[in-house]
Amino acid sequence: MTDEFAGSDQPTATPMPPQPEAQLPTSGKAITSLVLGILSLPSCFCFGLIAVLLGAGAVIFGILAKKDVAEGRAGGASSGLALGGLICGIVGICLGLLYVVFFIIGMLAEAGSSSSPYGP
Repeated sequence: MTDEFAGSDQPTATPMPPQPEAQLPTSGKAITSLVLGILSLPSCFCFGLIAVLLGAGAVIFGILAKKDVAEGRAGGASSGLALGGLICGIVGICLGLLYVVFFIIGMLAEAGSSSSPYGP
């Protein structure tokens, strides 16, 4: 039995396994968008204007993060985080504005009533 490579001077190399593609990092803007959007939801029931500001920040950062994903500067997971932040931010803005409108209506209705619970 003869070995084909017995007289060869070259070392035999084992093939390298395929390397996984480098993943792009998660966008900090997408995480910020999601955090601000989530914070805007409970704050709309306590502080309407703060919810609107947090929601606006979530929408802005969500749009910036979506642009980063589209330009290839952030990973694909960032797209979902940004979308979640956008949705939560928009809902927070709507609920916050609704809270402010009802608060103003309530204040106007109270100011318009002539009866006082403390006497005539």
